[in-house]
Amino acid sequence: MEIGHLLDRHVRSLSRGENQRVVIARALLSAPQLLLLDEPLTSLDAKLKNAILQQLQALHREFGIPMLFVTHDVAEAIAICEEVILLQAGRIIGRGDPAKLLA
Repeated sequence: MEIGHLLDRHVRSLSRGENQRVVIARALLSAPQLLLLDEPLTSLDAKLKNAILQQLQALHREFGIPMLFVTHDVAEAIAICEEVILLQAGRIIGRGDPAKLLA
C-alpha cells in the first residue's frame, strides 16, 4: 500500500488519499474474508483515484480477497469490478458484466 513513510505521522496530518490507503492496510491486518469498500474513492482527484484503483486490483490478485465495492461512479465500477449489481430503491434491477451492463 506504499504507506511506510506515513507510520510516524498523526492521522489528522494525512491527506484523503493517504488516509484511504492506511484504512485499507489496517483492514487487511485482520485477515478479512471480504473487504467492503464503501465509496473509497470519493473526493479524490483522478490521478489518486487511478493509483488507489491499481493498488486495490493488485491486492485482489495477490491475496484473492473478495471485495464488495460500493460506488455511484460508472467509470470506477467498470475499472475495478468483475461483476456489477445495480440497485434501485433497495431492489436488484441488473446484474452482470460491468462494461455491458453500464454501457
